Amino acid sequence: MPAEEVEKQLEKQIIQMLQIGWRGRIITIGYDEVEKLLKKNKKGFLIIATDTAERTKRNILKDRQVEHFQLFTKSRLGEALGKKEIGIIFVPNTKFGLKLKGLIAQYSELKRR
Repeated sequence: MPAEEVEKQLEKQIIQMLQIGWRGRIITIGYDEVEKLLKKNKKGFLIIATDTAERTKRNILKDRQVEHFQLFTKSRLGEALGKKEIGIIFVPNTKFGLKLKGLIAQYSELKRR
C-alpha cells in the first residue's frame, strides 16, 4: 500500500478516535478546560493544532512535562468535532488514550519521511 494511502487511513482513524472520545466525554477541548486539568496534575497528553499561536503553546506547556503532538489545523480538528476551531485537546492516559497515541505516533512517523 502506498504511503499516502496509509497516511490517509491513519488520519481517518485518528479523527474517528477523537470523535468517539469527544462523544464519550473522554477528551477535553479548549485552552481553559485543558489548563484546569493540567493544574490538577491529570496524566495524559495534548494534541495541539499546527496553526496554534506560539505564545499559546508556550503558555500551556511552560513548566510542565506534558507529552504533546502537533497535529492537523484548528479548523480540521474543529470540523471533526463539530466546532468552528479547536486548538488544544487533552487526552487522558487510559486504554483509549494509549490507542490514540499509537495511531498518532504512526502518523507522525509517516509524515516525517
